[in-house]
Amino acid sequence: MKRIALTTILAALALAAAPLLSASTIVSWETLGNSGSEPLVAPTNVETGLVGLNLERGPGLSAPSGTNSFNSSAWAWSGGVRQADDYVSFGFEVQAPFKVDDLRLLFGSRSSNAGPGPLGLFWSGDNFTDPVHTWTHVNTTWSNEDIDLGGLGTLMADTYEFRIQSIANQRASNPQQTIDGGGTMRIGDYFQSGQGFSLFRFEGTVTPEPGRAMLLAIGGLLFLARRRRA
Repeated sequence: MKRIALTTILAALALAAAPLLSASTIVSWETLGNSGSEPLVAPTNVETGLVGLNLERGPGLSAPSGTNSFNSSAWAWSGGVRQADDYVSFGFEVQAPFKVDDLRLLFGSRSSNAGPGPLGLFWSGDNFTDPVHTWTHVNTTWSNEDIDLGGLGTLMADTYEFRIQSIANQRASNPQQTIDGGGTMRIGDYFQSGQGFSLFRFEGTVTPEPGRAMLLAIGGLLFLARRRRA
């Protein structure tokens, strides 16, 4: 009977634990060519082990037109409190036995002069309580966000929703004025100088959980051993 060499076993275990994707796109959304008023944008380029969530508006927002982006209006505050249904949502589900590390988010956005100025990125990990990143729209200037989300830690099998919300009732054109209901906010592609526009996306590293990866590798080796005996 032939024996499987120890080096073969070690190589198989190492391969099972190796990343499927190293610090590159794991899920993205295409807004180029859109009218801006679509009810949602389905994800594209979804990495193995993940399920992308739709890019969509919360029920409190309206859908104004405006090409090559995903648009929203009717950002409202009442009594100094942001309306809970006013947000733009997206994210992904991690399926067992996979996990995600080194998460990063890249996108571009801007508001109309009467639209929201200060904005925050929230996530389901703390029930959308505290922003994990904030930025401010100034007038109608396109803002490019490259957000390191590695501090969220390893994301195991679960659903992770992210939301963009207004964090102050201030206009993009003048923080002394409140947001107008007709003011808009657009989200879309990320612009990098010298390289042009690229997709609105999450980047990261997707790997199988080490324990399960080992079991899968060992199971495969046992199967090969049985076939060699036959």
